Amino acid sequence: MKVIFEKNFILTPENEKTNVPLDFYVEDDFSKLEIHYAYSPKNMDDIERSMVLIDENIRRDAGENHGDYTSREEYLPLKNHITISLDSPSAYIGAAHRHSNNQHHIISEEFSSVGFEKTKIEKGKWTLTLNVHALITEKADFSVKIEGGRE
Repeated sequence: MKVIFEKNFILTPENEKTNVPLDFYVEDDFSKLEIHYAYSPKNMDDIERSMVLIDENIRRDAGENHGDYTSREEYLPLKNHITISLDSPSAYIGAAHRHSNNQHHIISEEFSSVGFEKTKIEKGKWTLTLNVHALITEKADFSVKIEGGRE
């Protein structure tokens, strides 16, 4: 396997509810791509801050007439949630909208991980898009590594 893209960076709450495109280039004849990404932390450990966020969201969604909502604990722990989608030079390949903060996916013509189309690995510009659904901690350390190989 040959590393064709690798990046480590920090996401902040400003990235929440955005899509962050990461372009990478396939220049060799590969029959498969392997994508590994991870981020941390997954959970917000600050219970007091979590309760404030839960209250704010209940008020926002239910209005001032939300009543005495006492089961806030059912929402704990609050979690960051970052997923990926993938585009080849010519098509949308799919997405992995899973909750794990440490994932590994394979893309090839013979086999692709659930959520992704089986596809030939074309040369050219590909885009891995981070879908930042929720980022409730002060920051999240994010890393991604994409490797190309031949089966």
